[in-house]
This record gives sequence, structure tokens and C-alpha cells, in this order.
Amino acid sequence: MTTETITSSPETLPTACPDCDRHREHLACADCGHEADVIDCGHYQQPAEIAGSAISVQTRGMMMGEPVCEDCETRREELRRIEFLVADLDFRTPPVNQGQIVEVSYAIDGDSDLVYRRRRDRSAGETTYQVADLEDLPGDEEFEPWQAVPAIPKDAWRAA
Repeated sequence: MTTETITSSPETLPTACPDCDRHREHLACADCGHEADVIDCGHYQQPAEIAGSAISVQTRGMMMGEPVCEDCETRREELRRIEFLVADLDFRTPPVNQGQIVEVSYAIDGDSDLVYRRRRDRSAGETTYQVADLEDLPGDEEFEPWQAVPAIPKDAWRAA
């Protein structure tokens, strides 16, 4: 097995692996479009600029095995962590948000006193999450997202 490091520059990257004859491929990241030339056979230690993703993120339509760059793979890992975190929460959609192209729902995590806001954009196929502390809800307000949008100030929401 070759242990030297090779780059993804077309000028210095061989056309094929000398150990297995796997040919160089020009790949594009499925998420951001970044392009690179790679020999993805494992015989060379090379910058894994673009490789098959080990992660699928169902809420974003991202499939395992798609070619992705390192930055997008890191982003997929974070999205997957959030999916597991909110999987057991009971999201409720206020009547004003029901049936919309962009649907906003809310859930409470009783173990941590956090309120989650899920935003599903059906036209873009994206789902994002934000979180706020339950204590940010004004004192006389109840958390009843099946009735109305929670009165948590906009600046209290942060990325989940």
C-alpha cells in the first residue's frame, strides 16, 4: 500500500492508482457544488476533498454515499445530531402556520426546559431548527403552540 500523500491538483494527481488501477475521477459535492479530482480507492493518503458521505439526513433529502466535501460532511454530521435530538419531541403547529409552504412548529423538551422551533420549507425541501429557553416566554404566557405562536422574543432564538 502506498503511504505518500497526493494532492487533488490535476497537474500532480496521477491518472490512476498504481496499486489497483482505479482511475482519477472529477467529482462535485452534492451539497455545495465544490469540484475536485480524486482517486478514492484508499491506497493513497490524500485530502478527502470529496468522498462518499457516511451520513444521510432525512429531513434534508441527503443520502448516504453521495459525494460531498469535508465541510458539507461536517454540516451533515451536525444536522444528523439535531435530528436525533428532536426525534422524540412532539412538535405542534399553531393554526396560523398550518397548511403553509413554510410551516413553523414548536415543541418543548421538558428535560432541559428548552423550546424548539422547526421550520419546514416545502418548496426548498429544507428543515431547520432553532432553540430558546422556556424562561424567555413572558411570565403570564403559557406554552400552547396548538393555540398560537409562542410569544418568545425573536432575539431569544438561536440555532439548535
